[in-house]
Amino acid sequence: MWNFPGRAILYDLDGSTTGKGPNSWATPYFKHNEQDACSIDEPTNSLMCDNTVEVRKIYFKGMTPNSRFKLQPMRILRFDDELLLTLNREEYIDEKDNYTSYPWLKSGWTVPFVTGHKYKISWGNNGLDWD
Repeated sequence: MWNFPGRAILYDLDGSTTGKGPNSWATPYFKHNEQDACSIDEPTNSLMCDNTVEVRKIYFKGMTPNSRFKLQPMRILRFDDELLLTLNREEYIDEKDNYTSYPWLKSGWTVPFVTGHKYKISWGNNGLDWD
């Protein structure tokens, strides 16, 4: 199991941890990272990804104006073009179960992402965003 806040990323050189072969990845499970190259290990609440992708963390901090973003959860939605072509875009965006809600931690948000994909990011329960 992963400790809170779940931002660890393990690079598995031989595949013995992930079962996905050499140079694979293990990270805490978050909804936005559900990708074809990855599978969910429910007993450990992990995402196991093969070597066709990478998993990297992104640190979001220094938002301006800080008072609008401070203490707000980050909301992350998978937003790949090919996914959106198969769904009703407005219903998909409006459905709260499609999002990862990641809490604010002291100075910002540090979140693991599966690379090579698009994500829609907003803050708070009302989708605080910027253009």
